[in-house]
Amino acid sequence: MRVHVRIWKSLLPDAPREPIAVELAVGDTVDDLLAHVRAHDPTLGNMLNLAVPTTSGRAMPRSEQLVDGQELMFIPMSAGG
Repeated sequence: MRVHVRIWKSLLPDAPREPIAVELAVGDTVDDLLAHVRAHDPTLGNMLNLAVPTTSGRAMPRSEQLVDGQELMFIPMSAGG
């Protein structure tokens, strides 16, 4: 299956404008996606590990299974008060 990943520029200034297509096995989770990215690009994988994965405007647990064609956005964690 193929999922699409968008990365906020504040997380990675030279992130591509277009989503990155990632091929995964059916039933893979957000954690599996992160492991796949880390294996191919350790720097990017480590940056994404510090971000919040979201889809359709909601945060995703890392154990959530992904579906073909899904788009994820990784946004930086922030604190406020």
